[in-house]
Amino acid sequence: MSSEKQKSSHAQVLSTPSSWGKVIVDTLLEKNVDVTSILSELGIELESLNNRDGVINQDSVTALWEYAAKATNNENIGFEVGAKIHALLNPVIAYSLMSCANLKESCKRLIRYQDVVAEGLQFEMRGSAGHFELVFDILPSIQQPSPQAIKSVVSGCLSFMRWVTRSDIHPTHVNLTEEMPLDLDAYEQLFTCPINFSGKENSLFFLKKDMLEPLVTSDDQLSDIHDQNLQVYRDRIKVQTFADKVKAILMEQLPSGEPKQETIAKLLHVSASTLKRRLKEEDVTYKSLLDETRHQLSLKYLVQESLSLTEITYLLGFSQSSAFTRAFKRWQGVSPKIFVQNNS
Repeated sequence: MSSEKQKSSHAQVLSTPSSWGKVIVDTLLEKNVDVTSILSELGIELESLNNRDGVINQDSVTALWEYAAKATNNENIGFEVGAKIHALLNPVIAYSLMSCANLKESCKRLIRYQDVVAEGLQFEMRGSAGHFELVFDILPSIQQPSPQAIKSVVSGCLSFMRWVTRSDIHPTHVNLTEEMPLDLDAYEQLFTCPINFSGKENSLFFLKKDMLEPLVTSDDQLSDIHDQNLQVYRDRIKVQTFADKVKAILMEQLPSGEPKQETIAKLLHVSASTLKRRLKEEDVTYKSLLDETRHQLSLKYLVQESLSLTEITYLLGFSQSSAFTRAFKRWQGVSPKIFVQNNS
């Protein structure tokens, strides 16, 4: 588990799957809370939260958690939200965990892929006499994570375990780092076991026999397939930055002409202003990304003898060959024809 020193030195901006933001917002909407203003302030597009492959800034979720606690006057809103998260898990994740032999194997798989559930999630499993201890933590991004976030993770894990085992499994005891609250009702209803507050870690202890009980949904063959699918899914969503996603769509759209920012934003389920802001966070602009994409594609196309300069011009979204030639001279210092001659 990460030390306090490691936490304080962690400086990168972390992201969280959109599903976490969606389940917070859905919970607020169920309580007739107006989320429009806070989402606008945080730059979160409501429509984008429906994208299961999407991510949002962890610090934005931290602010959303604080808003949720105040708007509902519920310092344990994280417990309620966490209980619903399994329903919004990407099916690739859910099926993979469900197909494991037992909860122990599900947890081992979750440890391998914990960054898919949330980039800042720190999850660990330890064995002891008669028990397995599940330990939870969340790394800080620019801001320290909200206390509601860890509550939602602990509640979400317990909710998933009960859902996948189809039983009312519960821990034998619980450690939480927070100080003992005045009202224990929400804690006692969720855990139904002794709780130790002001601990060094957030952890749940389960009997080994419960963790080793075969899952009804287990399937060895499907488990291997789902494990491979989860690895592919992880590689696909973790490798791509937001700029990478924009470039991928640019490559698809360029043959139809130079795409506008608004078009790309719509395809990514965000507003044009959000697209501009997200790219700025990665120190790029739409114009420079468009230029870079065209440059990279031009080098790829020009070595293909089957493509004429006219065809390449249109594949790159230029309306005239002269525009492509000017751009290429800026990129390479020579015209496309000279480049082809030098590389033939």
